[in-house]
Amino acid sequence: MLRTTRPFELKFASDTKPGSFSGYGAVFDNIDNGGDMIVKGAFRDTLAEWKAKGKMPKMLWHHGLGMSSEDLLPIGYWTGMEEDDHGLRVEGQLIALDTDRGRTLHEGMMAEAIDAMSITYSVVESSYGKLAGETFRSISKLDLYEVGPVLWGMNEQAGIEDAKASKNIKTIRDFESFLRDAGGFSIAAAKAIASGGYKANPTPRDEGGTAKELEALRDRAASVFSP
Repeated sequence: MLRTTRPFELKFASDTKPGSFSGYGAVFDNIDNGGDMIVKGAFRDTLAEWKAKGKMPKMLWHHGLGMSSEDLLPIGYWTGMEEDDHGLRVEGQLIALDTDRGRTLHEGMMAEAIDAMSITYSVVESSYGKLAGETFRSISKLDLYEVGPVLWGMNEQAGIEDAKASKNIKTIRDFESFLRDAGGFSIAAAKAIASGGYKANPTPRDEGGTAKELEALRDRAASVFSP
């Protein structure tokens, strides 16, 4: 039987390729709304099997359960996936950002409108609680098939770390990267915009002016690219 669960944390970095992101597809020792809890080590064997095949689990939007044939196609691919002490850490890359579907997903994740993740799996080993108040089921081993973004999260303790690239702007280079990533500007256009709104050579008389300008740039960028 295939199961899905939705704990997820997401982080976009301003110095990476547009559409790339990292976060957690699952969080350990955290009871989801279905009463299940995944424990550390549950992904170890299935990740080793994927690695042996030289492949990664698929990345689908809403598990590919949409109404059109396009919904069955991957929305991206995973570039990294491993267990750590916190959960299933993932690194991925969205594709087709120049299409309506790609832009909608990317902008939705950047704006935190899409802020949950779900995994599709089958349980291999588990134990059940016997007393009132105990976890319904603790999953110690599973087979992982797919990881992807969804609209609603099942695990309330899992959330987005930082999905807005504007929060990562600290230098003019960061701002240029933000304009290319979130705004879709060319390298030349991003450089022109950044140089026109960023003071690269502050003087002692600025009295913190550069920091204030950076904060204003963040706010202005967020207002432009966020809903």
